[in-house]
Amino acid sequence: MSSAAIDTKSATDSAATVRSEPVTPDSLARVFVRGGMSLGAAYSIERGTTFLAGLLAARIAGASAFGAYALALSTASMVASYSGAGIGSTANRFSGQFQRSSPGYRGFVRALALISLASASLATLLLLAGSGPLAAVLLHNSGLAGLLRGAAFMGGAVVLAECCKGFLIGQRRVGALILWSIVSGAGLLVVLPLTARINPAAMITGQTAVLTGAVAAVILFRRRLGLSPIRADSNAVAGPAIKPVLMFGLVQLSGVAGINIASWWIAALVASSDPALHQMGYYSAANQLRALACIAPGLLAQATYPLLSRESGDAYGGPDRVMAQGAIVSTIMATCAALAIVLVLPWAVAAMYGASFISSEPVAGLLLGAAVIHMGGIPAANRLSIVSPRALALVNGLWALLLCGLGSLFAVRWGALGASAAFLIAHACSQCFVMFCLKLRGALPRLLLLSFFGGLLAAMMIAGLAMARVWNVGISPGAACFTTAGCLTIVAILFRGLRAGAVNKPGAANTADE
Repeated sequence: MSSAAIDTKSATDSAATVRSEPVTPDSLARVFVRGGMSLGAAYSIERGTTFLAGLLAARIAGASAFGAYALALSTASMVASYSGAGIGSTANRFSGQFQRSSPGYRGFVRALALISLASASLATLLLLAGSGPLAAVLLHNSGLAGLLRGAAFMGGAVVLAECCKGFLIGQRRVGALILWSIVSGAGLLVVLPLTARINPAAMITGQTAVLTGAVAAVILFRRRLGLSPIRADSNAVAGPAIKPVLMFGLVQLSGVAGINIASWWIAALVASSDPALHQMGYYSAANQLRALACIAPGLLAQATYPLLSRESGDAYGGPDRVMAQGAIVSTIMATCAALAIVLVLPWAVAAMYGASFISSEPVAGLLLGAAVIHMGGIPAANRLSIVSPRALALVNGLWALLLCGLGSLFAVRWGALGASAAFLIAHACSQCFVMFCLKLRGALPRLLLLSFFGGLLAAMMIAGLAMARVWNVGISPGAACFTTAGCLTIVAILFRGLRAGAVNKPGAANTADE
């Protein structure tokens, strides 16, 4: 054998050794931490500046003008959310598959641009055509038709902005995302207070200009932001066709629509169970507390979504490994947050909402338990959306039907408490459906089962502690200590499983993505 052949074989073996080298848990953990913290920083800047701009505009414009602006903004956002067909999640998902170093990157960007422009045009046309009927029939105020027509272009701008943010998250361009937040936030801080001195239509026009300008800035400075292709042969493969990208977005849209309808149905049942609407007040306050427990794991889910495709996940041991470890970390985060909230519920509810909301404690406890199960299962649901979007659409439909059925049984009789119990049961069943679908496709690592059962047990303990008030037991120090010890033990077991890496070997073949 020639020396050249020997050198070639050695190089091949060396490359194979490098490819099969295990990815340490620390490397993936660093991705989780950096991604979550970066998204947290970007969202904090964007939402903080948006809140401050809205606060200043409200003080300048007054209640009536600001109310008209808020109505037009919410209408434009609602139309954009449906006409956009989940464009933000779609951009995030396919960005993980087509990074800028991949041959199909140009084709992906082209397809995404065409779909986002078409969706933005659809949102604009829908509002232009429907502004009159919306104002006259639903709002019973024909004078708002002109304002809603002015908000039509706002709907298109929201679609483009969501697409741009999803794309930046999927490409993991943290600096570009933070820059987006600063530019759009600073723009609103300047524009909204100035236009608030004129009229609500000027406020909507100004915000539309800010969002459109931020999108244009990303396109204009794409090279400096690291968004240009870095391969000379990037035209060798066309990338994804428009149809699969669009179909994925439609599946996302159907899931969001089903979830929104089911959630609205539950809220309507709670409201109808108590004409005085006390139960609705308890339910709303408990949902706000639940949202606090979802912040950190929600950011983590967005940061890791692009890594759940085979193209990006292989660098971290495969997408199934990323999914399983993401589920563990999300469950740990949600458990710790929910435990911290439930321990201070008796004092927090009275301090934040007043003594009249004391009955919302058990409702909040059940919803916090549901949050642990839900957030721990998001990585698995995200992986299923890539492996089989149609299976996820079926799971979302089953979840919505189950929630509506349980709510019809529980909420009518027990009000907010019954509604929260329906959510807890529906989320647990939904995660079982997701894992069953993953099992059928050979994408169910053992660590995911540990995450699910650990989160389920922690949820039961957290909900049980809050339910003690309903059973006239009270939240005694002993019960609180027992729940704390139990949840921390579960967290320790989950962390041990995370470190052990009880999942497919890194580099092992994963199921094919649709």
